[in-house]
Amino acid sequence: EGEVKMHQGFVLKLRARIAMILGTFVALTMLTVTVVLGLSMNKSVADSAKTSLLSVASARAAQISDLIDKMHWQLRILAQRPEFVAKDRKAPAVALAALRSAVSPEVANLVFAWGDGSFISTSGETGSLADRDAFQKIASKSASFVIGKPEAGKTQGQYQLLFANAVTSADGEVVGMVGFQVRLSDLSTLVANMKVGKKGYGWLVDAGGDVIAHPMPDKVMGVKLGESDKTGTVGFDAMKQPMAAGNPGSWVWKTSNGRELITFFAPVESNPEWIFAIDSPLDEITASVRPVVDALLVLLIASTLASALLALFVAGRIARPIALAGASFRELAEGDADLRKRVEIRRRDEIGDLARDFNAFLDKLREIVTGLKEAQSSLGTIGDGLGTSVEATTEAISRISGAVVEVQGKTERQSLSVNQASSAVEEIAKNIEGLEKLIQSQAVSVAQASSSIELMVGDIAQVSESMETLADQFRTLLKAASEGKTTQDETFARIQQIAERSEALMEANAVIAGIASQTNLLAMNAAIEAARAGEAGKGFSVVSEEIRHLAETAAEQAHTIGTSLTTVQSEIALVVLSAQASGAAFDHVADGLVETEGQVSRMKDALTHQRAAGSQVLEALGSVNHITSEVRTGSQEMSAGNQIILGEMDQLRRASDEIAGSLEGLRVAARLIAEGAERVTKMAADTKSTIAGMEGSIGRFVV
Repeated sequence: EGEVKMHQGFVLKLRARIAMILGTFVALTMLTVTVVLGLSMNKSVADSAKTSLLSVASARAAQISDLIDKMHWQLRILAQRPEFVAKDRKAPAVALAALRSAVSPEVANLVFAWGDGSFISTSGETGSLADRDAFQKIASKSASFVIGKPEAGKTQGQYQLLFANAVTSADGEVVGMVGFQVRLSDLSTLVANMKVGKKGYGWLVDAGGDVIAHPMPDKVMGVKLGESDKTGTVGFDAMKQPMAAGNPGSWVWKTSNGRELITFFAPVESNPEWIFAIDSPLDEITASVRPVVDALLVLLIASTLASALLALFVAGRIARPIALAGASFRELAEGDADLRKRVEIRRRDEIGDLARDFNAFLDKLREIVTGLKEAQSSLGTIGDGLGTSVEATTEAISRISGAVVEVQGKTERQSLSVNQASSAVEEIAKNIEGLEKLIQSQAVSVAQASSSIELMVGDIAQVSESMETLADQFRTLLKAASEGKTTQDETFARIQQIAERSEALMEANAVIAGIASQTNLLAMNAAIEAARAGEAGKGFSVVSEEIRHLAETAAEQAHTIGTSLTTVQSEIALVVLSAQASGAAFDHVADGLVETEGQVSRMKDALTHQRAAGSQVLEALGSVNHITSEVRTGSQEMSAGNQIILGEMDQLRRASDEIAGSLEGLRVAARLIAEGAERVTKMAADTKSTIAGMEGSIGRFVV
């Protein structure tokens, strides 16, 4: 009963495993098919939608292009009217008012500008357009039809576009410009009617990145490509580059609230600086795929359930014979290793083939075990002989290793002695080399000192000659100073005489001034007396007047001479002081020259003695240089002999190292042989144990 329950439990477990494997395989297969189909359909639908929306964007851009062409056509017709070429400035205003109702409804205002830039419009605006880019392009003849940049109106403040066409005279000269003003709000209304899908919408952007038409009024001239990501959008600014390429395309970006949008854009053919774009939610494009994906999920669940039921049925058909074969194998394994038993299963399927192959395996195993039993006794004998041989080999190797260790110790001691002797010789060689370098340095120093002293002796001779010349020059200078002192004394004497004479002149000038004063007094008295005499004294009065004038003139001249003499006396006094100072300086210079002449004589005598001493030092250095040369020759001979000794010591050291290396190799080889012998001994012991174990294992089989 226990075996039946075990058999039933085994069948249930095997059946469950087979069902799980088959069901998992089918479920994964269906899941893969579903995912692949869903992704393929999603991509196909998305590509189809993108192609369709690109076509829509191109078609809407064509509509904008048609609007521009219509504006261009109307402006070209208006530019040919004679009122705009007439010299009468009132004619254009009348023509504009008459044409206002005949143009397209998108036109908010008609404008005419003369060649100087002044303009009029149907809304009553006047002013100058000379600074507008549209007028400048037409005036320069770079274009006959221009769409200006969006600009705020001067009266209404709304952003407007100016569509302008040149007005030319009969000879082809540009005499003015006629234009349509279109409000961006009206253009946005036109674009807003171009809807796509449920939530898609169109908008218009120029080459500078400014949105010039949009269903949302706050976006018009309030959004700029290249600066919008600062407000929270992600990837919107990067769309400017593919738009600038001038080809239709698409771009995915995110709004500030995280919603993904896809923008399809196409250039406007009539104005390549305009790009028409359509924004559509990305999830709206893939919405048509969801029902198909839901149907595939339902199919996946149904297929998984069906595959589970099928797996249970198939597992039941497979598990029973496998369980029967397993019970037969277990009975054989739990027995007494009787290789004569067989698995009794009579089936014509894979399980029957498995039982027959297992019985053939038992027959082959029986033959192998029989051969192993016969070889077992031979292995035992071989193991005993191998153990005895290994023990003898181990003992011999141990004796060889001891001898090698002893010889290696002696070789190491000999090598140590050789190394010590070599180190001592090398140290001696280094000392000799150092002595030789010192001798060479000393020789160089002596040579340099000899050269320096020779130069010094020569310099002393030159200095001595220079001092002789200097002494002669000092003697000449002393003579000149003495003569200058004499001349200075004579000059001082003459200056003293001039000073004394200037004193006499001052006294004479004082006398002349007194005479002039007395004469003036006498002239005054004579004039008084002549006045008293009346007519008889008139002649005498004239004489006294002349005498008085002469006395005054003499007094003035005397005063002038006195002033000059005073100045001359002051200058003479300064000259006297300078002469006295100069004389004192000449005395000081003369004394200094006398003292300097004595010092020069003493320096000349000292240089003569130093020259003689330098010659003696030079002779002594010559002797030292000769001795240094002989010592250096002996040192070089000692260094050469020491090099020979070092070479012999090096050869001896290398020989000792080679012997030590050979002995080390012998010792390593002996150790390896000993280790190998130990391993062989262990292997012999293991072989004996293995043979014994084989005896216990193989002996269990019944053949």
